[in-house]
Amino acid sequence: MPPSRLIQAFTLLLLTTHGSGLPVRCPQDQREILVLGQNTSYTVRGRSRENPWSGDHARASIEWPKINHTANVHVMAELVTPSEAKDIITLLEDEEFDVDKDTVDKMTTFEFYLQKNGNFDDLASIPGKPALADERLHVRQQLTSITTPIIEERIVPIVNDLYSDHCQGNCRPCFSFVRRYDSEHRTTHQSHLDIQALVTVVVSLNSFGVDFDGGLFVSSGNSHDTINYLGLQSGDAVIHQADLLHGVRVPSGQRWSWILWLAESAKQADLSCISSFVFSTVLT
Repeated sequence: MPPSRLIQAFTLLLLTTHGSGLPVRCPQDQREILVLGQNTSYTVRGRSRENPWSGDHARASIEWPKINHTANVHVMAELVTPSEAKDIITLLEDEEFDVDKDTVDKMTTFEFYLQKNGNFDDLASIPGKPALADERLHVRQQLTSITTPIIEERIVPIVNDLYSDHCQGNCRPCFSFVRRYDSEHRTTHQSHLDIQALVTVVVSLNSFGVDFDGGLFVSSGNSHDTINYLGLQSGDAVIHQADLLHGVRVPSGQRWSWILWLAESAKQADLSCISSFVFSTVLT
């Protein structure tokens, strides 16, 4: 179990936005706080009962005042160990990332897919992705030797527990990929909803305040003038559903993140991970 630390590490908003729309650092006494619930200890038992993951868990509620809706976000401290996160980055540092256009903002995706539906072959069906199956096979095998135990022993049990009503014990990853943000490629990802997934898991592979500023933010949907950043450290995981409006801004440094989209059944995963959750909760 990683040493306990205050979820305050996630809630300090060192950045805010002003009239320019760009994030700027604020004096400490002017920080806004994204209020997460009190830390609780969370233990999950995956298929291996000898080494269950245990760590700090907190949650926040983001209000959508215009439609009287609340979106929830969970944070798990060091769901991935810093050494595992570092190993993922090391394997990808010299790899070429995809440069197709993002469906949200039409910017370069600058991402590297690990798997689709738990395998490599289905990656060929993703529109716009380069046909580099042979060239990337070896590094994908190395990456999944790290990520598969994390998925099976930590992520899948936690997601099925947190969202038991929707998952019914059947939530599985349909997409797994890594993204990199820096000044040479892309520094932002516009606010959006992950309508293609029932549950999203975002693992920070490096640390806010050390390796980069800004990072993942959440918004109420009422106005883009107020956004709340989560100061994630290496290995911390954010877990949310398709109703959470979120995006990324990295004004300096380099941010690495591992993203998983999960669907509520094997059948749903075969349908490209499209989830009906957002349509029944946000768009009605």
